[in-house]
Amino acid sequence: MAQRISASLERICKRRQAELEGDNSRRFIRENEWKFVNYAISEGWYKVGATCTTSYADGEIKPRIHRDTNLRGRDVFVVQNSFDPRPGNNTSENILEMLLLVDTIKRSEADTVTLILPYHSYCKQDKPKGKEPISSEVMFRLYAAVGVNRIVTFDLHSDQELGFCSPTVMKIENLFAAPVILNSLDSYFSRGVLSVEKTKIVSPDLGNSGMAEHYAKMLGLEVAVCRKKRSTTTAHSLDSMTFEGGVEGYDIIMPDDQVASGGTVETAAKLLKKEGAGRVYVTATHGLFIKDAEQRFRALKAGGFIDEVVVTDTITHMPDFLKRNQDFLKIISLADFAAMAAYQIHVSGSVSELYEPRLREGLFP
Repeated sequence: MAQRISASLERICKRRQAELEGDNSRRFIRENEWKFVNYAISEGWYKVGATCTTSYADGEIKPRIHRDTNLRGRDVFVVQNSFDPRPGNNTSENILEMLLLVDTIKRSEADTVTLILPYHSYCKQDKPKGKEPISSEVMFRLYAAVGVNRIVTFDLHSDQELGFCSPTVMKIENLFAAPVILNSLDSYFSRGVLSVEKTKIVSPDLGNSGMAEHYAKMLGLEVAVCRKKRSTTTAHSLDSMTFEGGVEGYDIIMPDDQVASGGTVETAAKLLKKEGAGRVYVTATHGLFIKDAEQRFRALKAGGFIDEVVVTDTITHMPDFLKRNQDFLKIISLADFAAMAAYQIHVSGSVSELYEPRLREGLFP
């Protein structure tokens, strides 16, 4: 995603330069922004810096920044995902590499470090059951300890995670993918693929009812709820699911923050079809597709239980994965949105202004 964000930042800086250049009064009010865009374009602020990581025989790693890259006094944005779906990648090792890279940047005398973390690993470990760690909080404390000043991420699993670190130590900026996903869904209605009268939003569980209600409000639809009971012994698995609300004859949109193994989707989709639902569209911010999720979704598509799965690019999948699953999988990009957030942060602008008025009203009451 780093390259896409970089390209988007370049377009934003050049567009803002042209806008401010043609408006003297506005340029005076936004003098700091005017200076920044000129500096950014002349110095290539938005370009991706050169880094490399050396791996040693004993398992140790050492990230390095190219010797010609001067970071002294700079505001540095690190775009890094801890979860990598490619075989052989380990989430915990990726996090360690990220921590060491940030330490390298701070030792290079960077002024601030903003970590753009599209998907926050360990986000589901946000509350302990008995003698267990609150791993999500531990991750945030580690990022703060090595010198991260701000984290920009998308759709944390729960709002309580925003309180895992004091804003005086490290600011956590939780962005919502809703504007991009809802824009994609709007096109289904404008093209006549779906109709407001015969479509409902289904929440996969009570914990996700807030997102479902928001989507329903923005699209003018009704909400139904799936109640699920998770296994206490096996991660990403369900014991049972029950459904509340009439769906017979309705097309269904089922939003969630992430698609992991697909067990929830499979159980809900089959139950919906049993209850007489029509087409089923699944949306999620994070498409992890772990374990046997790929085979599960292909089978669901072949069996007529789902029609399409819409996810964003917070998780980068390989081209062969996308090609194999193109009959049911649609990827929409958050790169422009993340780039605008980075720009607003750098010029001390308002991140909430990125959301159109109707979304801002729903997301920021």
